[in-house]
Amino acid sequence: LVAFLDGCTLVGQNAGFDLGFLAAQGVELSMPVFDTWELAKILAPYLTERNLTALTNHFGVEYATKHRALPDAHAAKNVFLALHDRALQLDLQVLGTLANLGSRSEWPLSGFFQDVVAQKLTQGLEASLGAALPTPALRPPAPAPQRQVARERIAPVERGQRQPVDVAAQAHLLGPDGLLAQRFPGFEHRTEQVAMLKAVAACLNEGDHLLVEAGTGTGKSMAYLLPALFYAYQNDTQVVVSTNTIALQEQIIEKDLPSALDSLKVGAAAAGLPSLQDVRYTQLKGRANYLCPRRWHQVSTGSVSLDPVMTARLSVWLATTQTGDRAELGLNNTDLGHWSKVSAAAENCPGNQCQMSRDRVCFLQKARKRAAEAHLLVVNHALLVSDLSAGNKVLPEYDYLIIDEAHHLEDVATDALGFRTSPKEYVDFLDRLHVESAGRPQGYLPEVEAAVRLSSPLFAMQGGLLATLAGVREQTAAGRRHVEALFTALTHVLR
Repeated sequence: LVAFLDGCTLVGQNAGFDLGFLAAQGVELSMPVFDTWELAKILAPYLTERNLTALTNHFGVEYATKHRALPDAHAAKNVFLALHDRALQLDLQVLGTLANLGSRSEWPLSGFFQDVVAQKLTQGLEASLGAALPTPALRPPAPAPQRQVARERIAPVERGQRQPVDVAAQAHLLGPDGLLAQRFPGFEHRTEQVAMLKAVAACLNEGDHLLVEAGTGTGKSMAYLLPALFYAYQNDTQVVVSTNTIALQEQIIEKDLPSALDSLKVGAAAAGLPSLQDVRYTQLKGRANYLCPRRWHQVSTGSVSLDPVMTARLSVWLATTQTGDRAELGLNNTDLGHWSKVSAAAENCPGNQCQMSRDRVCFLQKARKRAAEAHLLVVNHALLVSDLSAGNKVLPEYDYLIIDEAHHLEDVATDALGFRTSPKEYVDFLDRLHVESAGRPQGYLPEVEAAVRLSSPLFAMQGGLLATLAGVREQTAAGRRHVEALFTALTHVLR
């Protein structure tokens, strides 16, 4: 096998799995290895599944017989060729970034991208001499963005001037012969859903509060989305919908709302309802969900280090994304650790001092602008509670709030508005200041004392600083006793 592979580059799906078996038999291979699983993470960053079956389905590769050596090898080969074609479609600037990643780390795939750059340059030369260069789409075209109207925020209409929604016409939409039943063959008429829609519509019309307990299968999302959409659209106001999970948030944005609007824009006028042609809806997530262009620039300049595979994935993704939302990437727990270095989380963001924000290339600011312009804004409970705790500075001003999965709100509020602590946190903090270990003082205070003593004689004569440090060291010992007494008392009280 070693003689057969001499001088070759290996290609495999999850190649490390096979190489592990060879290494266990003493066969250590030193040639380059191009892993289609890892390449797919970079060249198809929006995929959530990257096993061989998922990749053959995505790229249209024939793979009838599965989990047999030769068909698996043929499938992996054809997936690799599809990935190679996908790489050739990338912009040369992006490819250059990927090809150069190996200069900062021993990244095996940098050779793959260097070869692609060379081939693309050759193709470009041929094209300039008259050869035709195919230009397939980089990925399936995204749906056309909703038409946005430039405005600072939704301008509220005075309550007495607001136009009520037609409850009966809305209820008919969900009837057995209503518009949704006509548009969706599998539509099921549910009396509980109609009753809930009527209650929500009446609540919006009259400015009341409403509490609904809706069992599984009620279809509660559509029961509140339809009256909320019409009310917000007719009155040019904003309704906020809060869900417990981002998954439900995305289901509403990507499935429920498009399905409803698809039917309403065709037949709403015939039903005596506004067509909702220009209705605006969007979602807003916590700031850590969005990529920070400033931090990404620091990665490109080398001042922030990032895993090469994550760097490559983000380079490709940023060439197509309109939102900068990490949900498009299908990140796992390991990936999230890398993502935190480039996210727009508060600890990474200089706020109004950021040039990217002033240049209007900040994904977070763009998302907040879309949120301010939307008739229907979908958030999750964590962001809703963050807005409350921040004095309503996170979300745009709104007059109407629908809380879905409200039974989770108490737990979310407890986590967001409270805090958790333990004796260990305090002891660890005190240990970082000063602790005796193996008969020697360790921690921040001994380091500062040593620095003062080893500095210039004039600085060392400033005895006041040494006396202060000695006092703090004594207080760390007292602090340990106080921590123990505090938590003993808390335990007694709570019991």
